[in-house]
Parts: sequence; C-alpha cells; structure tokens
Amino acid sequence: MDTKKSAISTIFFDIGDTLYVNAELEKQYPAALYTLLSESKQISVERAKELLKQTTETLKKSESHVTKVRAMEELGYSREEVHKAFATVRPQDFLSPDVRLQTMLNNLSQKYTLG
Repeated sequence: MDTKKSAISTIFFDIGDTLYVNAELEKQYPAALYTLLSESKQISVERAKELLKQTTETLKKSESHVTKVRAMEELGYSREEVHKAFATVRPQDFLSPDVRLQTMLNNLSQKYTLG
C-alpha cells in the first residue's frame, strides 16, 4: 500500500460542457448577452445578435481565441457586466439528475474537497 500523501486535495469542476451537457442551457448564455446589448443600447434582440456576431468575426481576424467575454469587452462592457448577465441564467431550470455523475462525485468527495 502506497503511504505517500497525494498532492491533490481539492478538485474544481466547470459544469457546462465539462460535467454536464445541455444544449438548451448553453443557448441561454448568449441570450443573456443579447438581452444586455438590446436593453443597454436600445436595439432589437436580432440587432444585438448580429452586433455580437460581427464583433466576434472582426476580432477573429486578429486574435486566435475570441470568447464572448472578449467580444463584449470590445463593445464596451466590463467582465463584471458580462458575468452579471451570465448569472441571470438559472442552470437548475435545464438540468436533471444524472445517476452516473452523482456516483462519481460521491466517490471523489470521499477523498477530495470538491468545488
């Protein structure tokens, strides 16, 4: 039996597309940004979608990895504003129990602190 202590004590997980995949949930995050753009710029949601798409495409010409947060920054929004918009999404409205995931997390929690 190996008596060495593990260097790992805590494991953090990102839910979306890491532990759990739900297409409807993933649509809600950009929708939150469209709402932010629409309301703050007093434009239609359709125009907001187009604006974010155009900004993203323009940035891709000069940057290798363009996130929604980066595109919104280009449009004048802070990370905090973007993350507040994301926080309006309620994952619990889209997720359902996954027995295999719950079993895995229960097993890991016996050895590690999970976050």
